[in-house]
Amino acid sequence: MPCGDEPRPLWTFIPVFFVTGLQVWVSASYIFVADTGQANNCVVTYCLVMGLLSMVRAVATDPGHVPDSWLVECANKSDIRTLEKKTNRELRVCRRCKVYKPDRSHHCSSCDRCVLKMDHHCPWLNNCVGFRNQKFFLLFVFYVASASIFIVATGGTFLMSCFAILSAANTEFESISLATNYIFSYFVSLLFACMLTPFITFHLRLISQNTTTIEFMEKSDRMRRLGSGGNVYDLGTVENIVVVFGRKPALWLIPVYTTLGNGVNWPTSSAV
Repeated sequence: MPCGDEPRPLWTFIPVFFVTGLQVWVSASYIFVADTGQANNCVVTYCLVMGLLSMVRAVATDPGHVPDSWLVECANKSDIRTLEKKTNRELRVCRRCKVYKPDRSHHCSSCDRCVLKMDHHCPWLNNCVGFRNQKFFLLFVFYVASASIFIVATGGTFLMSCFAILSAANTEFESISLATNYIFSYFVSLLFACMLTPFITFHLRLISQNTTTIEFMEKSDRMRRLGSGGNVYDLGTVENIVVVFGRKPALWLIPVYTTLGNGVNWPTSSAV
């Protein structure tokens, strides 16, 4: 189930429905109004379908919860091995969840639970992005960004035609409506392209370094606690990508689960 042990109120899914509606509207405006060619329509349709599938997987997939064997009341403290510890070298404990915290896990205040390899809480998905759904989140952003860039790059000529329609005299109302609709959808695509391109670039950089957003933000503190001068989880660019997307490149861009590991134990670089 999505992040959190209790069903989430329906109103918390409003951002999810809003983003879904925008994707469908922008794509439909390009395909049915601009109609720049069958090949272009197929590209946008593919990105739309894959983006929606990736979003559904990101929303519906549990990002990863701490196993019951890590509960403070059940666990044998001497059997738990972690790299990340408190400044006094004691095991990290979540007082709210009453569990020992595995490496790279964090407590999400929005979901009120600890999440394995937590990256961030995404309100647009109404879910945390963590170990089990990070790939789906990345594919969702990638496909939306790709579709937006493609629409902006190939739909500019029709945009100029729409402005010409609006400035012409005695234009039919239906033509004005379609032109206005496309102009707004085009600039929404432009906004998405400008916002999501640097966003996905940033996250792909984090993936290539085997780092999460939280770890990036608290890098100096984490390295001090680990007693390391660098990222101990960095296995090299290729292996870092494989950890998230799996060992079959043919499945990297498909929203199926291929992530390696269990989210609790993490391989480290040979320097550790």
